[in-house]
Amino acid sequence: GAHGDAPADGLHAIVGRADEREKAADWEGAISELSKAIELEPRNAGLFARRGALRERKGDPPGATADYRKSLELAPDGPQSKEAKAGLERCRAR
Repeated sequence: GAHGDAPADGLHAIVGRADEREKAADWEGAISELSKAIELEPRNAGLFARRGALRERKGDPPGATADYRKSLELAPDGPQSKEAKAGLERCRAR
């Protein structure tokens, strides 16, 4: 199909792998995939919010806080902003 000629490690493929890792509760693996995605799209606020959520689940509030903040810096009113603000509140409450 149309997606056949995309690079093997396009954003979509990487995020797909992150999904799989997350389903398996492999937070480290999912975070590692999302970090690769962020290298491809360093201004993608949604990726930072998502990685923040994974870091939070892994038990890394400082790492989560940094990602949530970056996400809000990139898109203060983006679709991910509510989730990022909620995450920051949770990390602060720890």
